[in-house]
Amino acid sequence: MHKVSATALSALGVRTEVIGGPRSGAALVVGNHVSWLDILVLSAGTPMLPVAKSEIRDWPVISGIGRRTGTIFLDRFRLRGLPDVVDQVARALRQGYKVQGFPEATTRCGDAIGEFHRCLFQAAIDAAVAVAPVTLQYLDSERRRTTAPAFLGDETLIDSVRRVLALREVHVRVHWLPAIPAIAGTGKPAVDRARLSTLVERAVARDLGVPVVLRTLRRTMPTATAPMSQGRQPGSARNEPARTAAA
Repeated sequence: MHKVSATALSALGVRTEVIGGPRSGAALVVGNHVSWLDILVLSAGTPMLPVAKSEIRDWPVISGIGRRTGTIFLDRFRLRGLPDVVDQVARALRQGYKVQGFPEATTRCGDAIGEFHRCLFQAAIDAAVAVAPVTLQYLDSERRRTTAPAFLGDETLIDSVRRVLALREVHVRVHWLPAIPAIAGTGKPAVDRARLSTLVERAVARDLGVPVVLRTLRRTMPTATAPMSQGRQPGSARNEPARTAAA
């Protein structure tokens, strides 16, 4: 996957600018999710096992690469399968692998990040490894932020690939943030993973300078609860509340 990703990015004309680097050894790598390019960008930087949505199994070429390189597939619509995925991730972490996932569980255009789902963080706690936060920003040939590589709405993968190929240049700024230890101490797994996911979520949002879009409204808010989205969403959904990185 490491070699294939570097070759694919070169063929697509995508250039990376890396600030910092991931910690050595096993780590749960998590960051914001913008495009199908994200997995290639991170895998090209250092070998790691991706956690990807199960729909990728139906994508041409990419599905075959994923199966051959140990990708851990997650069915977002089958919650009963989550414990097994967490166990697979924890097992890989204990074996010394870096495992990469996107806890937003959807892509956004970059104006905000989605509230992080917590299940993957349990794997880091179970394996007693650190979380390596990373942020991705896509820039055009003038080094201005661009949403062109974003993979949103009902767009097909082929359409998105064509749009990327039509760009003169695509630059990706990859910023590795300080590692965050996954320490359990409350005696309650749900509390520990909630603490950890919030720390990582805030670090990512703060570095990007964007708010966090909540999946549901707080009880103190007078409006109705917003449903959790399973699809790819734009960066700032009008019907979802947002909190700042410092919240």
